[in-house]
Amino acid sequence: MRSCCRWHLFLPLVLLLYRPSHSRRDDDEEERPRFAQPLGNQTVVKGRNTTFCCVIDNVGKYKVAWAHEGRQMVLVVDDVVATKIPRFGTTHSHDRTVWRLHVHNVQESDQGYYMCQLNTEPMMKQRGLLHVLVPPEISDEASSPSRLQVVEHSEAILLCAGQGKPPPNISWRREDDAPIHVNKSLRGQNS
Repeated sequence: MRSCCRWHLFLPLVLLLYRPSHSRRDDDEEERPRFAQPLGNQTVVKGRNTTFCCVIDNVGKYKVAWAHEGRQMVLVVDDVVATKIPRFGTTHSHDRTVWRLHVHNVQESDQGYYMCQLNTEPMMKQRGLLHVLVPPEISDEASSPSRLQVVEHSEAILLCAGQGKPPPNISWRREDDAPIHVNKSLRGQNS
């Protein structure tokens, strides 16, 4: 809880440093910035790339920043990448309307909310969620051997340990597609 409070103090402080040099009276004479469309959510498979797009009308002299809420980290301010994580980058359109945050080689730790912010008074922001999928994988070490010999009419215990996000649905079948008769009391769980 305490780090949450520090985060809310830290980000406005960073944006205050990048505050535009014109006065509040100038703001009234200019049209205020506005988000032209929602930031939107992204779903991406681990290891792939993704891009968030923040479309802003009338940016003017304001600074645009990208932040990752879960890491409590400012990633980018205008064209300056503020993180040492090399997988993050930024581009924007020549007219400063479309601002992009690029995430390369997405990792599970990248999951969470991202914010596109303007250093207006009060600060304008919008959030988008990055959801990371992990392809299913079977752990050979935690599973039964691929070949198992048993005496006819005796019991065989088969184990298959898989992981992924979302969790994989594991099913069993014989090589010849004949049905497998399972004692329901021994049936395992998908986990």
